[in-house]
Amino acid sequence: MKILFISNILPPHLRGGYELGALDIAKAFHSAGCHVTFATSKTLGALRKTDRPNLPFQVHEIFEPIYVYEELRTLDCSYVWKRSHREPALGGVVASNCVALTNLLDQESYDTVWIFNPLGLGPVGILETALCGSSRVVVHLMDNIDGVIRDHQTTGPYFAPRFARLKQSCIGVSCSEKTRRENSVLGKYGEHLVIPNGISFAKLPSHRPKPYRKGETFRMVYFGQIESHKGIDGLVDACAGLAKAGRCNISLDLFGKGSADYRETLAKRVCAAGLNDIVHFQGQKPKQELMNCLSDYHAAVMLVGVQEPFGYAMLEAIGCGLPLVTTAGTGFSEVMPAEYPFYVRSSSHTTEVIKHLASIMDDHSSALKIVADAATFARARCDFDESILPEMLKISTSPIPRAKAFDEDSVLAAYYGSVFTALA
Repeated sequence: MKILFISNILPPHLRGGYELGALDIAKAFHSAGCHVTFATSKTLGALRKTDRPNLPFQVHEIFEPIYVYEELRTLDCSYVWKRSHREPALGGVVASNCVALTNLLDQESYDTVWIFNPLGLGPVGILETALCGSSRVVVHLMDNIDGVIRDHQTTGPYFAPRFARLKQSCIGVSCSEKTRRENSVLGKYGEHLVIPNGISFAKLPSHRPKPYRKGETFRMVYFGQIESHKGIDGLVDACAGLAKAGRCNISLDLFGKGSADYRETLAKRVCAAGLNDIVHFQGQKPKQELMNCLSDYHAAVMLVGVQEPFGYAMLEAIGCGLPLVTTAGTGFSEVMPAEYPFYVRSSSHTTEVIKHLASIMDDHSSALKIVADAATFARARCDFDESILPEMLKISTSPIPRAKAFDEDSVLAAYYGSVFTALA
């Protein structure tokens, strides 16, 4: 079976855990005997955020470099940049990427074209080009793609109706029911399944955190993107509240990277709260090395926004045995026991965060038992090897919900026709 995977970015260009998750899925398909090829964007200069991985399959960097996620203040203030590049990249068609994908598909036929995040590539053009052949087209949704495309139709031409039509001929795979609902706004996929993000529980370190004992430093950890929408401000406020309440013997390690602007703002917030001896920025650590050190902590705190589709980090935290304080109503909560006690409404509810952390400190042994039971519950649905990969392999041989035929000339003709109409 031949599968072409597509993702807007891959390491060494890295934003979060979803790109790494996409690579893990592709590697698993390769190990299962599939012929795997990956297509992604060109990584240049400052876009190189991490090391280039050693992969068992070929990666073609055929698409234009993606700068729409970078800190580009001058360009972000430019109407020309927004209209000629940002809007098409996030909500329409990038003609050069359509041509590049067409050329790749002409070189070899694939049973399935499996598309991860297409934002930044010109998502409408990528889907339409992928549908021009006879391949099954799967769109793997780990984010609110419909919402981004809808929000980037402000300058014209308007591609949202075209995107809704294309979805009828694709199979959608959402990482949570929440994500499926969000991606059913601009039309419906021909078939739309929910398969949660998964991890290989058996490959997690076998050592588990030791019970916290009074008098020790209570060590908390966060790992993921260091950005405001991940609830880091609320986490810092909770540390300040714990210190003020007399829980002075605490520490918080933050693993990950974020924008320079936010890092500077956060450092000032930490300093103003008098937490320089408590909150420590640890930078980005290789995944396995990070997993190996999690047993040194007593709790994980991930106050992500309720819009979070399904974070791998939360699953990894409980899989490693860490009592986890996190936000209710995210995609991750769909695979957790309904009675899990360490939820908060949002990162702004600081008193709830403090209450849960104090509870974990006061009876850490019970908290460890609670999270062990929750991990067993989640594992039944989210173990990658036992549950997730078999479901994905079934999709790669499922019937094709093709609503109509497409061809490359029509894709580009419609694009250029709409551009000239908009400019007239």
